[in-house]
Formats: sequence, structure tokens, C-alpha cells
Amino acid sequence: MKLLIKITTLFFPALAIFLLPQLRNDLDQYFAVALIILSLSAVMSYYRSAEGTLKNLAKTYLLGTCLAYAMLMLCIFFPVGGFIAQPLHIEHSDENAEAILVMASGATLAKDPGLSGYQRVLHGIELLKKNRAPLLLVSTGFSDETGFAEANWVASLTHLCQVEPEHLQIFRSERIRTSKTEADYAIERLGQLGIKRILLVTSGSHLLRGKKVFEKLGIQVLPAPCHSSAGLYYSMGHYLRSLDATLHEWIGLIYYRLRNFI
Repeated sequence: MKLLIKITTLFFPALAIFLLPQLRNDLDQYFAVALIILSLSAVMSYYRSAEGTLKNLAKTYLLGTCLAYAMLMLCIFFPVGGFIAQPLHIEHSDENAEAILVMASGATLAKDPGLSGYQRVLHGIELLKKNRAPLLLVSTGFSDETGFAEANWVASLTHLCQVEPEHLQIFRSERIRTSKTEADYAIERLGQLGIKRILLVTSGSHLLRGKKVFEKLGIQVLPAPCHSSAGLYYSMGHYLRSLDATLHEWIGLIYYRLRNFI
């Protein structure tokens, strides 16, 4: 039992830095404050308390903090996220489909598109202009913070790229909040259009989960990732963001498997 407590204490800082923010994105700042307070408390306990269990745990925690920040520095300067994303990669299909479906990527708190959003929508437009399918469907998400901001910038970007209205549909619904609810809504729309075979466009690390969700619902999916295998190393513009996205996908795959979504 003592060994388990010591191991948990040693690796808690690393888990807090890399995994806890995956639970709720809007709680990142609170996790950071809590981690700082806990670290300061450990320092005070180590230097002020008498010898004993508390001081030993404080020492272990401080060692774990050093280990966590060493890992953080490694992930800042090396594409660790790209390495662990490689098993998630699926090669781009060369086949044509009845429609191109771009999965939602959201919007920033300033209601602007993020890098992933640009990559997905522009790739979908590129496939449309190459006549890989006659229809471009862009799924746009909803959040309590930004509302339908994604639908707004998608409409502007597709207009700027001169996508003809008859070849474009933008999905807009409050139901689109996760990959599962997005797929459920998209399946209804695809059914109304009589479409059963799609080119699915999303980020390279997200495609495996997205593909499995749609296939579980009976749609034939041709993979159309925004990134090549090599591109996964630099997909988010920053190594830490790439790592965060990859960890999100691995956790999402486990969760979706447990919920029987895939």
C-alpha cells in the first residue's frame, strides 16, 4: 500500500499536466492553479516538517514534479505527439464518393477559426474541386461559449473560395457537440439525401475515431485525412498542441469503445 501511494505521488504531477486538462478544456486554468498550490505546499512541508511520512511524500512529490517538467520540456522541443499519433494514421483514399463530409472543428473563444478548422475545410474544398464527389457537406459544431461561430466562418471561407451553393451544405445544429452527436446528426442528413458513401475529412489523428463512429452507424467511409503520416508531427503548429490533440484521441478511443460507440 505504501509503495502504491509513493508511485501515485511520484507520477501525479505528470498526470495532472498531461491528462487532467483532457476532462474539461475550460478547467485548464483551475488545474494549473491547483498544481502550483500543491507544489508550493509540498516545498513548505519538505523544508519545515519533521522527519516522517509527510516529509517523505513531499520529497517524492517534488521529485515527480521535476520529472513532469522534464517531460514537458521534452514535449515542447520534440514532436512527441506526432510519434504517438502514428498508430492512428489512415492513408488517404483514392476512390470517389457520393459526398465529402468535413467533420466539425469548432471555433476559438474569439469566434475565429483555428488552424485545424482551416485545414479541414480547405481540404474538403480541394477534394470538391478535384471532382472527388459532387457535394461538399461541412458539419459545424455548437458550444455554449461560441454558439454557432463555426458555421459563420465556414460560410465566409467557402464563399471566399467560390464554392458554388448547389454543391455545398453546412450542417448547423445545437446537437453537434461531440464526435458521436455529430455523427448521429450527420447520419440523419445523409439519409435524407440518400447518401451512403462518403469521403470523411478530419485531422489525421482524429480520423480513426471518426471513421469508426460513422461505420458503426452504417455509412461506408473513405478516409480523407488532412495530414499525411509525416504531417502528423507538425499538424497543430506547436508540438504541445499536437500532443494534446493526440492524447485526446487515445482517451476518446478508449471511452468510445467502453460506450460501444465504435
